[in-house]
Amino acid sequence: MFVRYLHRLSGDWYLGGQFIMSDYVIGADGYFDYILEQVGLTGFDSNGIGVVLDYDSRDNVRNPQTGTHFVAHNVAYREGLGGDESFDAYQINYSNYWGFGDGHVLATNARGRWTSDAPLAGFSSLNMRGYTRGNYLAEHYSHLNLDARFSVYKRWGASLFGGVGCLYEQVSDCNDGDALYPMLGAGIIYALKPEAGIVIRLEYAKGESDNEAYYLSLGHPF
Repeated sequence: MFVRYLHRLSGDWYLGGQFIMSDYVIGADGYFDYILEQVGLTGFDSNGIGVVLDYDSRDNVRNPQTGTHFVAHNVAYREGLGGDESFDAYQINYSNYWGFGDGHVLATNARGRWTSDAPLAGFSSLNMRGYTRGNYLAEHYSHLNLDARFSVYKRWGASLFGGVGCLYEQVSDCNDGDALYPMLGAGIIYALKPEAGIVIRLEYAKGESDNEAYYLSLGHPF
């Protein structure tokens, strides 16, 4: 179970809380994969609560052309809440959207997750296309991703994306190439319901070494 409640403070600013109670494994699908995305876990019995700060000025939540979305939150996992472990996790997720030309968009996403006293199962995971979540772990994680979305013809579009992630114990570890994970990819975008901002993306992403994957997804990655 994953519950998040937000209350508007003023304008585009929101403040709220969240609660997570789950029993899942690495590679979970569907709704539990959504939980993994939100809290950055890799898989174990975990119960926690936290505070959420959210800023959202996007013109369209599903298919933004302009605006910014910023989320900062923590989760305090505690055995006293019925979980297996007690530790803390902090996460920041920032996305910006810049429209240019005739319907084109450049989306930028910066993400970080930091842990304190976390067990291995609670470590941060590499979270980029081209890599399998849970295969690479460290106490802390940061990445910068770019996603260019081009309007080609009527409902059809194309994507070109790339980025680099870092798994580390100390920020200085990111100066070492062994801690860095690059990614490049491209694909096709189809506007399934333009008025609702619903799109389908068929893409290929390539990471380092033999890390690669094809994706058929509903909606943008951020």
